[in-house]
Amino acid sequence: MTNEMLELKDIKKYYDAPGFFLGKKTNKLRALDGINLSISVGQKIGIVGESGCGKSTLSKVIMRLIEPTSGMIKLFGEDITSVTPQVLNKIRKNIQIIFQDPFSSLNPRMRIGEIISEPLYIHERVFPDQIKSQVLEIMTAVGLTEEFFDRYPHQLSGGQRQRVGIARALILKPKIIIADEPVSALDVSIQAQLLNLLNKLHEDYNLTLIFISHDISVVQHTCDKIAVMYLGQIIEMGDANSLIQNPKHPYTEALISAVPQINFSEELNKDKIVLHGDVPTAFSPPSGCRFHTRCIYVKERCKKDVPVLAEINRAHYLACHYPLTVI
Repeated sequence: MTNEMLELKDIKKYYDAPGFFLGKKTNKLRALDGINLSISVGQKIGIVGESGCGKSTLSKVIMRLIEPTSGMIKLFGEDITSVTPQVLNKIRKNIQIIFQDPFSSLNPRMRIGEIISEPLYIHERVFPDQIKSQVLEIMTAVGLTEEFFDRYPHQLSGGQRQRVGIARALILKPKIIIADEPVSALDVSIQAQLLNLLNKLHEDYNLTLIFISHDISVVQHTCDKIAVMYLGQIIEMGDANSLIQNPKHPYTEALISAVPQINFSEELNKDKIVLHGDVPTAFSPPSGCRFHTRCIYVKERCKKDVPVLAEINRAHYLACHYPLTVI
């Protein structure tokens, strides 16, 4: 068995959008535009970037909830890009997802015990008389007591509802869990509890975790590897601590600079990097480097030549013509 659990090769996802945008004819929205990514067994990888960069689309493509336009998805070395629905159903036992909104992702007409046990009925993993004990075991693992079993989602707090979402993803004992911004809708104190819970579950159940977030500080706390996305492409990737301490891409530097800090020093506030302008449209990405329209270090080459994601140091990949240096 290969150590690479999941491999994405040149994954693209284009949406047909006939019509005009800002006076120009458009017909494709490039949500993902050439994603290459390898995830090892037991790894915790964070995918980070602004809203609209393609993070959630990538999670749905991995799950095959939406089909890629082109490219290849491999699980344990086997191509699963175009398998039959029957095979895909078996694959999904091993790849589960935690959704961003802990309320809308739960059926309001179902009790908590029913919500968590539903995957067991769909995939027929255990006998019916064993289901309740399995559900209670998982509820205990995520910090929910038995009294929640017969409650409805509206009777729970946001953090408790997200624990239900985690339990539902965990009930089939999957090998991979995709967490799509699982704490962004929660209070800071609850966020910390759930991040610590995910770290514990990763160890207890030997999970491979794909953690999606717009907050790079949250990703650093949870993951050992980070991939930074911008306009449908990965522009920097590497070990979490080294990437945070020594970013090589101007966009990564700006994301780190945007992390809120409790500090009243005017000197430090002057060093904040503020990106001007909005993210360009995915209907018509800029030529050359897609970040050049907002980059404070932009040069003429950046406007013409497309940078290729390449290894610059051991396990550190970058798509930039002029990597940042530590001063």
